[in-house]
Amino acid sequence: MVKNILIPDTVPKTVHPLFRQRLCYSISKSGTILRSILEITLAKHKLSAPQSGILHILAGVGDYNQLQLGQEMNIDKASMVKFIDGLEEQGLVQRKTDPNDRRAKILTLTTKGRTLQKKILEQHKKLEASILKDFNKQEVEALRELMPRVLEAILNHVND
Repeated sequence: MVKNILIPDTVPKTVHPLFRQRLCYSISKSGTILRSILEITLAKHKLSAPQSGILHILAGVGDYNQLQLGQEMNIDKASMVKFIDGLEEQGLVQRKTDPNDRRAKILTLTTKGRTLQKKILEQHKKLEASILKDFNKQEVEALRELMPRVLEAILNHVND
């Protein structure tokens, strides 16, 4: 399993018992700590979290318009170009001109990119299993059902 991951000193490794009872705090701190773990894991592959997200989306849906993907991931154009440049330099994605619009670029996952995406996905699954090892099957299923709903509720709240 995933153990002995170095967490930056800025990330709390303990939480006061009073805060453990507060749902918003628990969700927030869980996300902060998990993001730090994932960033450390991704850095070993010379990737950022958004770059990993790009690989996962391309693996899941296939070729994608660069501008549309940036909009859907809420990444500004300049940052998206930097992320794609990095992925392209590593041979993980290819940019092609859209045959229907010569100004647009279509992103394609390379074989190397697909291999790395699968490796990262396996690492994420091992991390998830390690984190949830003390949960029973019903608790894990409940989390899988509830967490997307919590995320959706938060998004609805900020978009109202």
